[in-house]
Amino acid sequence: MRPSLLVALLLVSPLFVAGTAIAADPPADAVKIRVAVILANGDGKVDENLKDVACQVRKSHPKLTGYHEGQILTESIPLGGAKTFKLVDGKEATIKVKRCADCPGHFCLEIQSNALFGEMAYTSVCGKYFPLVTGYKTKDHGDQVILAFKVETCSGKEKK
Repeated sequence: MRPSLLVALLLVSPLFVAGTAIAADPPADAVKIRVAVILANGDGKVDENLKDVACQVRKSHPKLTGYHEGQILTESIPLGGAKTFKLVDGKEATIKVKRCADCPGHFCLEIQSNALFGEMAYTSVCGKYFPLVTGYKTKDHGDQVILAFKVETCSGKEKK
């Protein structure tokens, strides 16, 4: 069963800026990818950095009123390569990244996590988060897991 996908690209570049360790710049043939885990529930409390995300996700998921920052992971992935990110409750997601042949300046990401949502692929501009509302709820508190993916590596002409 596929979870509901939030299709709108969110223009929330400042998401998770405060208190986040920045990874070193990747080599020229690699791309820095950031994965943010957002924990959503019905408590009505929204972390300051997540107000824009909350506003967009509520359109499709009105019962999710509370949004809380989880872990934020940043990895350098060689173009054409893949890396596995350890997420919540021991679950993982593997991300493969390459340049999109038909869209210069864009990146094609293939994301797989059988435990959280299955497989998906999308085209990403640099510097914008793409949120994915998964069907997974955490073991401890039953929070709905939302993953936000962002291509961080940008040259001047790729930044949007």
